[in-house]
Amino acid sequence: MSTTSHYAIQAIFTGDINFSDSFSNEANDTSPAAIFIYDLALGPNTITVPMSAVGTLAVAALILPPLDNVIAITIKGVAGDVGILINPIAPHLQSLNDVASFVLDAADIIAGVRITWL
Repeated sequence: MSTTSHYAIQAIFTGDINFSDSFSNEANDTSPAAIFIYDLALGPNTITVPMSAVGTLAVAALILPPLDNVIAITIKGVAGDVGILINPIAPHLQSLNDVASFVLDAADIIAGVRITWL
């Protein structure tokens, strides 16, 4: 049996500009529907993208660092990439297209990074 997942993002402006817009992906009918907690070591940490029960990879990862985190996290395709520094406390949605793994490079040890796989 498989699980369907999708995600939606909403941007809202209030004040001098009042505006909202929503974005969503197509449903993933074969989602792994998993939530894992990772303890990141100092330096590059290879994160393996989980497969669903029918053998397909997740299409997105919602990365949630601990709310009190102050340690830098860089997301990379492979360990040698320069990567992109992500906000150390904000949720980060990373869409994936047939990606088997990626790297989270931590500037120090970070316990309790949650990744929701869609």
